[in-house]
Amino acid sequence: MPTEASIYIDLQKEAAEGTSHKEVILDDAFFGQLEQDEIRGGNVTATYSVSKPNSASTKIEIELSGQVKVACDRCLNDLNLDVDFADESTFASNSEEQAFYYTDARHPGLFNLGWYLYESIVTSLPIERFHEQADCDADMTRLIISEKEE
Repeated sequence: MPTEASIYIDLQKEAAEGTSHKEVILDDAFFGQLEQDEIRGGNVTATYSVSKPNSASTKIEIELSGQVKVACDRCLNDLNLDVDFADESTFASNSEEQAFYYTDARHPGLFNLGWYLYESIVTSLPIERFHEQADCDADMTRLIISEKEE
């Protein structure tokens, strides 16, 4: 389970230490801690690095690999989806709007890396999430078919 220190990071300190890759595992406990209900669990390896390309900005590079558990849109049972995502974002050092969005009162001055990783995972998933029809819950599939016939 990620610790508080691995979810919240000090961007300035990380950037001052130079570019280095760090890794955290996002597991069922991690997804359970977040105030969300879209991802039911999973096991995702997140690698990130923080650098300061110039005095006015900070760059975060992330790589995500693993699986998450979501609800099937058809039968609502658990559906495992692969996650394979890489991205880089640059934040202006003086941007209050960006700083506000990824910080909170419990951890002043720290970047909420956990929420940033969660959002990156969610946006990498397909919009429609279905089992193969043969793998869906048979009772739920019968209900859907009977509703369509009426």
